[in-house]
Amino acid sequence: MNNKSYNIVQSNNYSYQKYTEKIMKFLSYDNRELNYQNSVIKPLLEQLYVNRPSISVVDVSTQYKNWNNRSWHDRLKYAVQHTPDILVATNWNIRNKGKGDIEYLLLIEVKSPTASDRKHAVAEVEEYLTLVSNVILTDGITWEFYNRDKNNEIEFFYLEKNCKRVCEQKNIMNMQWKTSVKILSDFLVNELNFPPVTNGDSPDEWTKLCDKLKVIVGSK
Repeated sequence: MNNKSYNIVQSNNYSYQKYTEKIMKFLSYDNRELNYQNSVIKPLLEQLYVNRPSISVVDVSTQYKNWNNRSWHDRLKYAVQHTPDILVATNWNIRNKGKGDIEYLLLIEVKSPTASDRKHAVAEVEEYLTLVSNVILTDGITWEFYNRDKNNEIEFFYLEKNCKRVCEQKNIMNMQWKTSVKILSDFLVNELNFPPVTNGDSPDEWTKLCDKLKVIVGSK
């Protein structure tokens, strides 16, 4: 009898096409921030961390200041005046007070692509950085990575060709998602009359973004 246990490694890739289609759907029919948070950003992170069962991607967006009064919950571990949308943590337990094994890895503030209050968004990020080392500000189209130890240095990932920061006016009526470029073989071009260059699927920016999201929590 074989009593060996096996760790099954699942694919942690996420489809760029699926991701962009979701964003375009919400832009067209229901542009609420909550949709991007829980139907776009959260599923992406859960897939990227699928092989790290100790990591939880938690919606904390409704854990307002009234949670400060709960004897079994310590909201001040991840929020003060403002409340982030998503918390990424290891060994998460909603009864977190006094639990030293929980590691608060990352806080994420999610905005709608049409949001415009940049000053308020930056103030939220600055407060979150007093609580954790890594904070992300994103509207699904642009991703901004902030690190407490890097002062004012921000790492940007733009998935749209007309690069705009989060909460800066985007031309959502003329979205141009980045794509990869494929250079076709001489045979396809010369013999079958294909164009020499064609658009592929996911751009390098998408791969780099997903890699960054894995590395930032120690998962690759």
